[in-house]
Amino acid sequence: MKKVVNFLKFRASYGITGKDPGQWYSKYQTLANDASYFASTNGTIDRNGYLGGYPSTYNGTTVVSPYSYYNNFYNYGVKASNTVRWEKDPQLDLGGDLELFDGRVNVTVDWYQKDSKDVFFYNVPAQATSGYQYYSGNYVDLRNQGLEFATNINVLGPKSPLQWNFNFNISYNQNMVTKLPNDNRDFLFDNPWFYKTLTLGEPIFNYRVWHTDGVYATDAEVPTDPITGKKMTLKGFTLHAGDPKYQDINGDYNINDDDKYIAGNPNPKFTGGFGSNFRYKRFTLSFFASFVAGRKILNGALSDALNGSKYVSGWGTVAGVATLTNSLGQFWQKPGDQSQYARLVYNTTDANGLDPWNIGTDYFIRDGSFIKLKNVTLGYDLPQAWLKAIGLKKFNIYGMGDNLLMWKKAKDIADPELVDPTTGSSNVIYPTAVKYTLGVNIGF
Repeated sequence: MKKVVNFLKFRASYGITGKDPGQWYSKYQTLANDASYFASTNGTIDRNGYLGGYPSTYNGTTVVSPYSYYNNFYNYGVKASNTVRWEKDPQLDLGGDLELFDGRVNVTVDWYQKDSKDVFFYNVPAQATSGYQYYSGNYVDLRNQGLEFATNINVLGPKSPLQWNFNFNISYNQNMVTKLPNDNRDFLFDNPWFYKTLTLGEPIFNYRVWHTDGVYATDAEVPTDPITGKKMTLKGFTLHAGDPKYQDINGDYNINDDDKYIAGNPNPKFTGGFGSNFRYKRFTLSFFASFVAGRKILNGALSDALNGSKYVSGWGTVAGVATLTNSLGQFWQKPGDQSQYARLVYNTTDANGLDPWNIGTDYFIRDGSFIKLKNVTLGYDLPQAWLKAIGLKKFNIYGMGDNLLMWKKAKDIADPELVDPTTGSSNVIYPTAVKYTLGVNIGF
């Protein structure tokens, strides 16, 4: 047994870390001396000769408001929380280290569970009658739970003329939301065209998007409401031939945000890497590759290229679709076409209401899994007899290449590793640059 297992160690730890919510005056309500309302004035004349100025009193009474309206009706006020407190992160770690066969095999395993308690949010939507647009406070709890495995193996043993060291690591992480405000209702925030969603029991930041099933080839294919006799609409605008076939989740014949569904999230299920180091006499060769699996990403570059093409006046200035030479035959052009993508050009009325290239549509979602060959290095050590003659202890010449190859599921995304899932915009058009290096290591 001792000849097989040389070292075995079990580890366990538990701790709680605290974190300031990040806003110094979160417990204090922000107030503004503002009595303005839509089209109001304090009687002054602006530089253009119009009535202007923001009134600070109403019928002689000074007014304080949680937000400055600036003569408009929009309310961006945030209600402070007088119970704001530090966020807490209790974490449990269990692990083990194992060494086998006189150190030729090393294995490390770790399991962890980290809870984020009382996460502070400043943009929880408030009821219209509250006088605020948002609440703030310690409303959200999250959990991250996962397993990490790493091994390092000297494959051929110390007596082999060819030395081979192999290393591999993989991490599995599962996160979920465990508490939400407003009786654990779904929490939607950010821009309406790209909602970020927190759902109880689900991973953070699920993509909530419309589901499409092709494109309507003719007007006759667009469903008709049997009660009203009207064609299906998108937020009140009638759908026609060439528009996407949105799935009507609630069956009201009007596609809106209530018809969006969860179509994955940007959190990878598995991440890791593997590599090897070889040595034969004076030659050395090494490589390292990383991988990500089980992650959904958005093709924001495609959405951005198509946005604006629906307006005829935009062609020539924002018609990025012209660069998609491999996809031009996949857009609907005339009645009867069976196409992958919707029509490109709309009349002015439809263009103002219909938005086939909204990033909140599932045909922009891609599988973000990939394997990338990050580095390959080939080296050669000059003979010691040569080095003694010139007073050197070491002279190694090497050639190195970075980001040489990538195998990816999303063929139309330049580099899935670079995609920022929080924007929904074109944040990557070009892949990571391939780099070649030639150098020497000298020891005196």
